[in-house]
Amino acid sequence: MSERAQHQVLLVGLSDDAVAVARQVLLQRGAEAVVCSSEGEAVTRALVQGGKPVVLVALASAVPVLTDALPGHPVLAVLPERAGVAEALAAQRAGASQVTGLPLSAQDFADALDGILRLLPADSRRGKVIGVLGVTGGCGATTLALTLGQECGARVLSGNPGCVVIE
Repeated sequence: MSERAQHQVLLVGLSDDAVAVARQVLLQRGAEAVVCSSEGEAVTRALVQGGKPVVLVALASAVPVLTDALPGHPVLAVLPERAGVAEALAAQRAGASQVTGLPLSAQDFADALDGILRLLPADSRRGKVIGVLGVTGGCGATTLALTLGQECGARVLSGNPGCVVIE
């Protein structure tokens, strides 16, 4: 996985059109997309991560296999066209964290992915430490640190580490 990528996302059994939409959204989120040809390949790739959670995006029919083999890894189920509430409930009861439908909409996929990424811990090693030093009481250092923290936190992409201000 590249150093820039925050999370690895395995795309399982999706059409070329769906993969193209997913890659576009994942690139904006700083996530690495890996296309898997089968559930078995996805399971193998996820297990190689050594406990680091990967996000799986798979057709709804693959959800039970993936959630049984990879407990703790979130799955975004892709429902077939014209799927209804019953299919969405079946995917969620099989263990899907989020659902979206075909044809894949970039906005809907992004919303579902963001819902999953909010639940995953950020890699704190990717954060930056900025120190405000050499100040005396009353000179505005706390105001400066808070403003700096707010600006840094507002500029991060969804799913990436934000900002923590420690005095």
